[in-house]
Amino acid sequence: MRSSSHTLTHLISRLLLSVALGSVCLITGGAPSSVSAQDAVEIDPNLLDAPRPDYLGVRPGVTNFAPGKRVKVEPGKQVITWVGFQAKKDRGRVFIQMNTTPIYEVATSRPDQVIIDFPSATLHTKNDQSELDTGFFPTVVRSVRTRQVGKQLVRLFVKLREPARYRLKKDDNFLYLYFDPPKEPIDVLAEREREIEAMAPKEGSAMELKRRRVDPQLPDRLEGAQPAPSP
Repeated sequence: MRSSSHTLTHLISRLLLSVALGSVCLITGGAPSSVSAQDAVEIDPNLLDAPRPDYLGVRPGVTNFAPGKRVKVEPGKQVITWVGFQAKKDRGRVFIQMNTTPIYEVATSRPDQVIIDFPSATLHTKNDQSELDTGFFPTVVRSVRTRQVGKQLVRLFVKLREPARYRLKKDDNFLYLYFDPPKEPIDVLAEREREIEAMAPKEGSAMELKRRRVDPQLPDRLEGAQPAPSP
């Protein structure tokens, strides 16, 4: 039983990795980095030859505006129009695009997380609060997300796999966070397998069902119903 469960977990992990690698190819327009035969997943060749839609997001220096993301500059007001992530081998870069030169403050730099505040700022759309799961890239960046805190403050959260140095850079209306590579190479596939195994119920464990609370307003038995005869 445990062997079959482990096999299923392994197959799911391989599938997730293949999807992630396909996403890299879609965004960069090129082939993903080399994958060993052991990590390879058999894919229908027809799917590889099928036309892929163009990436409509922001790529700094290449495509600076996504559809519907051109926002007018208003004095004293910052609007975050895009939050993105790029990986170059084991180095991660988080970028934030705004309608003007970014004004920010580093709120927290912890071993597991970096938090940056943008005062007098709003998010362009609610969808800009969606979390970016960057865990399929072998960088120290685990995830990226933004939150509107009140009406005049946007907070950026960058979750890390391990402590790492980073540097901030402003360029026109972009703010970049460049993260150093991890101390040791990250085995993304093995990490995902451990996460899936941790979520799976342990062998021999049982889930207890909560009993429904009896509504005290309901009668003990239906009116006119006869009690069951005693055995």
